[in-house]
Amino acid sequence: MKKIAAIVLAFVLAAALSGCATTAGTAAAAEEKIVTVTGSGGVEVVPDVVTITIGVETTGATAEAARTNSNQAINTTVEQVKALGVEDKDISTSGISLYPTYNNAGTVSGYRMSMDLKIVSRDLEQASKVIDVAIASGSNSLGRIQYSVSNEAEVYQQALTEAVKAAREKAQLLAQAEGKTIKEVQNITEEGSVAVVYKENPDTAFAAESLRNDTALMAGTSTITAQVTATFIME
Repeated sequence: MKKIAAIVLAFVLAAALSGCATTAGTAAAAEEKIVTVTGSGGVEVVPDVVTITIGVETTGATAEAARTNSNQAINTTVEQVKALGVEDKDISTSGISLYPTYNNAGTVSGYRMSMDLKIVSRDLEQASKVIDVAIASGSNSLGRIQYSVSNEAEVYQQALTEAVKAAREKAQLLAQAEGKTIKEVQNITEEGSVAVVYKENPDTAFAAESLRNDTALMAGTSTITAQVTATFIME
């Protein structure tokens, strides 16, 4: 009987001690403080890729005549652009249309055809020459010119690193205001996607005197940014 009582007493004591440990752990967790901040980072670069949309619009008495005129100008444009060093993979047809034109009487007077080419140049000086030879070859429409960065993913990683660094510095500042320090990071979340901000920069343009009569392109600069939200544990 005494043996049974001793066993029961041992279980009771073990349960009591376990409860005390749990209570102590809960209290410690309750005292643990966190701080959540956002951080932004940006890296400014000069674009090295130019995407140009060039088009040809022609007319003809028949649909076939309009098509023939457009094809002649487009084929000549492609030939001359490739002669500058632009590769086949960087030239694509981005649009084509053919429709009738009408006179005042409302009858068909002819046909109008338009074709657009998207040309990617990986050299700013070459891009300006692309525009010139295209126009000289019969292209008569110039659309959007878009600048981009060939190593955007790599630059974004740099911006992301800067964002995390900025978040930690902000958290440390807030922790100091509370008389604490940063113990460790609890969670970091990447916010949104790559953001690119373009800014004009005359220093990246080709001088008119050096280009003579060539078309001058001004790439400016691009700032690739990243943002994170981070939670840090303070002590």
